[in-house]
Amino acid sequence: MRRYIGQLYLKIKKLDRNVASIGGCNLDWSSDSQYQVTCTSGTFVVDLHARTCASRRWDLTGIPCNHVCAVILDKMNYPSDFVDYWYKVETYLRCYENIINPINGGKLWTEIEGFIIKSPTWRVKQKGQRQIKKRPGLEEEFIGHGQSKSYVNRKGQVTVTCSVCDLEGHNNQYHLRPDASENDLFNVELEQMPKQEENPVHRISHPCAVDGMSSGPSISMPTDVAASVIIEKVNVSSMVDELQQLDAQEVTIERAERARRRKMRNVTGARISTT
Repeated sequence: MRRYIGQLYLKIKKLDRNVASIGGCNLDWSSDSQYQVTCTSGTFVVDLHARTCASRRWDLTGIPCNHVCAVILDKMNYPSDFVDYWYKVETYLRCYENIINPINGGKLWTEIEGFIIKSPTWRVKQKGQRQIKKRPGLEEEFIGHGQSKSYVNRKGQVTVTCSVCDLEGHNNQYHLRPDASENDLFNVELEQMPKQEENPVHRISHPCAVDGMSSGPSISMPTDVAASVIIEKVNVSSMVDELQQLDAQEVTIERAERARRRKMRNVTGARISTT
């Protein structure tokens, strides 16, 4: 910094931009230090003796604005002479003239009576990522079913329910395996409707795994079915396969219908373009 040649600091570029933008300013002399400057942005009064401009940009930044630069050049002066002193190299170097005073060692310090202030305790931060997953206790363990894992709660009770058959003990991935629980079969009960109805029918109810409870809508059947109560066992996995096949057929039909409509639109558009 001591080798720098110039009056202003190297980074003060705003003054050069202000000097370059004085082309549209018209000056009207009023007194020795006062001028009336008219430009595209308005009319402003500049006072070099008071170091003020009506635009207040010189007052706020300490760097002459384009109005002031026009007046300075008209009086055959240098704009750098009107920049505030804290932008100059001399002021910048003066900040580093003071030295840091030396101090004696701790043995020569003056003892002061009072409470002893202890330094704060600190610990070294451990390396690696912080553990967020809960560690299992002494009575906890993992029970695996295929690719998934079911966790044991604090009391040691397994809480795993299959989303296909709504039974506990396995999940939907373990449901189709041959070693799955046999409780995935549910009963289908046929009951006879009361005789006072005009068209007696029989209804099928799907009881769930818990005794005494039923879920699902009732399905009507013709009267030629026997009136006795029949208990049958239906495999849930086969019913799921049939439902999946029906869904696949519906998707195929819907895709074919969309393709047909797209083809009809293309044919109609071609006819319109030819006409």
